[in-house]
Amino acid sequence: KAHGAARELLKDHDMPKVFACLNALQAVRWQVNRRVFEVIDQISRIRNVGELVLGDPENKPTPPAWFDTIGDKERTPEQEQEFLDWKAAMTSWYTTAKLQRTAKQRFAVTLRTVREYMDYENLYFVYFCDSRGRVYPMTQGLSPQGSDVQKGLLRFAEGKWVERGTTACDWFLHNGANLWGFDKATPQERIDWHSEHGAQILSFADDPIENQGWLDADSPVQFLAWCFEYAELIRTGRVCSHLPVALDGSCSGLQHFSAMLRDEVGGAAVNLTYSPKMNDIYRAVAEVAAQAMQEAEPDEDGYREAWLAHGINRSVTKRSVMTTSYGVTKRSAIRYVIDDYLRVHDFIRPREHYSAASYLMDFVWPAISAVVIKGKQAMAWLDKAGKQIIKSKGDTEGAITWVTPSGFLASQAYYEYEEHNVATKLYGHARIKVLVESKDPSSMQHSQGLSPNFIHSMDASHLHLVTAKMAELIPGASLAMIHDSFGTHAADTHTLYRVLRDEFVRMYE
Repeated sequence: KAHGAARELLKDHDMPKVFACLNALQAVRWQVNRRVFEVIDQISRIRNVGELVLGDPENKPTPPAWFDTIGDKERTPEQEQEFLDWKAAMTSWYTTAKLQRTAKQRFAVTLRTVREYMDYENLYFVYFCDSRGRVYPMTQGLSPQGSDVQKGLLRFAEGKWVERGTTACDWFLHNGANLWGFDKATPQERIDWHSEHGAQILSFADDPIENQGWLDADSPVQFLAWCFEYAELIRTGRVCSHLPVALDGSCSGLQHFSAMLRDEVGGAAVNLTYSPKMNDIYRAVAEVAAQAMQEAEPDEDGYREAWLAHGINRSVTKRSVMTTSYGVTKRSAIRYVIDDYLRVHDFIRPREHYSAASYLMDFVWPAISAVVIKGKQAMAWLDKAGKQIIKSKGDTEGAITWVTPSGFLASQAYYEYEEHNVATKLYGHARIKVLVESKDPSSMQHSQGLSPNFIHSMDASHLHLVTAKMAELIPGASLAMIHDSFGTHAADTHTLYRVLRDEFVRMYE
């Protein structure tokens, strides 16, 4: 899927690795995980939790007791403050309720789709590339690249045996720890994680309705599917596993920038250099920001004290850092802090969310630049390159194209818009504004878009190469690929572990 100008060029472009990738993914056989579906269906009828939303929004803020009896002009200063706090809480609740209604509709579509396809032994997905080469299944309601619920409700139709004491078993156990959220420890610590929680995991598998602790996992529905297979492995010594074991990049965009630019500081932060324990760039940025805030003078609004008392952690910096290589702005980063963190953690009054997030970002933003050094330089270079290419009219019909390491012809096409005013007789001669794409390329949009599109094309290229190689080494391999997440059977994971590193190094040698 791309702009018409780029599609014309793609017609005669040879890219066998990309087609091998698409064909391999389209050949993967999937099926609905019936046991997981039965649990999800029951739980969603009992309560709203996470993505399992079928009921109406809850916990609507109660107005002050005096609200119906005291008018606007009769309130005391204390009552006015109480009213403003309630009003801000209501604003936050309405936002949450709106998101919950959207989640409810999405979950209902998923359940309806699952019921429709549950009886099929083999399900196949059609895949396509976007203009950067990123691979997506063309589907709705149920997807190998969907939410935790959608991924947890799917499994490979083919099972492969996992026996205790094998490398495949290590990867299977490693996967369980990751799904729970114990994913920053050493590989061996993750493999051993189950030994301290075995009885609890078995209780989840035996009665997930009564023992709902599995809902506390980072990926609860996928974790529940793992619990069912874990119980069989522990009790019989082997299990025919149908679940993908996912190997995820750590801040993929910055990994690619750090590799191509030999950035030793950024590369170490995103685990491109040896370390016995996983480095966490989100935590590293949080620590730099916290140190700078501690050394700063107190502010009159008390945000410094509030943030330091609460703690600046990886969760509050994660999305801002993750989107750095895709051209995030400081203003967008402030919104991420509000939407992802402050709405969830109740230590700042809702009407002060923007000010508190803005204060925090004054320290997080320079902290990102301190950790992500060469990546920032590359993004600035790409911004200038986008403007220069359009200025020199060196590409076709206003599109910028480049060939990725997998051979894909990536592109971006942005054009200025012409505004037309259409006179109507609606509502007493209303005028409607219509925007139409012109033939003139937009220098600004090309400049802003080139960095994120380029780096997306690099992680897409890595996926093409890894998928094609896996299909070559293991014909008919079941693969679950999502941009910077690579999954296959536990029995094949060690091969995948080696291939994704080999192909990444080969891309940048």
